[in-house]
Amino acid sequence: MVRSGQIFKKAVRGRFVNRIENGFKATDERDVWFYELDPAVIPGDILRVDTDGGVREICVEKIFYLAGSYECGIHKNVIEHTGLSQDSFMKKMCRDEI
Repeated sequence: MVRSGQIFKKAVRGRFVNRIENGFKATDERDVWFYELDPAVIPGDILRVDTDGGVREICVEKIFYLAGSYECGIHKNVIEHTGLSQDSFMKKMCRDEI
């Protein structure tokens, strides 16, 4: 079975941070976002993300590379079975690995 080496989506899991005088302080809140920008991202980077409450900063804890054809076929079957959208399914999959 041939697996694609192409990245399907990149998701980052991070912890919300608040600005303080000399930098940032992490909170206990975490979430997952899809990262679609060109610059590379590594754990420890601070990103500005859109949330329901507006734009906030997160500290990246983990990066998930959701890849091509074989995995997409499996995910498609699971998505059809669960009735979730593709984005909801991918986010749930990344959150479950916390």
